[in-house]
Amino acid sequence: MRRLAIGRGLVFEFLEPYRTNVMVVLTERHILLCDTFCGPDPVRQLLTLIEEVGVHGRRVVVFNSHHHYDHVWGNCAFVRPAAVCHALCLEYMRATWAQDIRTYAHHMMGHVEFRAPAVVFGDSLHLRRLDVWLWHTPGHTLDSSSCYDPVGRVLFVGDNVESPIPYLTALNTQEYLHTLQTYLDLEWDAMVASHDVPMEDDQLLQRNMEYLTRFAHWDGSLFSGAEETIARHIVNLAEVAAEVVRLRPEGAHEHYATALDAIAERPSLRPDGIHMARLRNVVDALA
Repeated sequence: MRRLAIGRGLVFEFLEPYRTNVMVVLTERHILLCDTFCGPDPVRQLLTLIEEVGVHGRRVVVFNSHHHYDHVWGNCAFVRPAAVCHALCLEYMRATWAQDIRTYAHHMMGHVEFRAPAVVFGDSLHLRRLDVWLWHTPGHTLDSSSCYDPVGRVLFVGDNVESPIPYLTALNTQEYLHTLQTYLDLEWDAMVASHDVPMEDDQLLQRNMEYLTRFAHWDGSLFSGAEETIARHIVNLAEVAAEVVRLRPEGAHEHYATALDAIAERPSLRPDGIHMARLRNVVDALA
């Protein structure tokens, strides 16, 4: 684990099982944890490190950016966590908890138990005692929210910004683009995404917006370029396949057919069997 001073707090970077950042905002009386990673052990570890730099006796508040397991499992480091999230986040946490425990048990860090956030919000919430804003920013997931610290001029975006391109879980490109535009409209010196190095500029944000714009237009050039990017785009297509079949957007059939052609030409792009079945189902259903 690595530690980086940023704004009026710290970013703790965990490298296993994959790079993940937990952002911490330090105020005179509070410690705000932005997400809690894969279990109670890393949370206790970072709280010990915070004490070692002279921070004692402050109340811990937890913000969960969305319901995915690698952002909420550490809530149980606290018996009664003063945790807050968007209302949809709590709903999705309850709905996916048991399946995530079965699927991702190998990523568990310490004994994990369900700990529901005590406070949920709708559009936004101002944590006045911390002078921090939380607001609903649907993108990577429909329940995603972000945290803005105007004092430290730091923006925490969870999984909404990611390299090389974001992971999609819904066919919500216009809503997602609106979210990313709100990030551009804010004044910040640092942006912290959950799985990338903290950023001082908007280059990755702009590239993510370009990808979403091209996705919205079913741009065939998305099958050109770096293999890692193409492979993730194919996974995104599979993740939103059910919505595509339901909505039947113009241009989608040709794009999914092109995806299958790209996989046939470059077997290294082939996703798992479930994702392949979803891709084929779109081509068949929209034919």
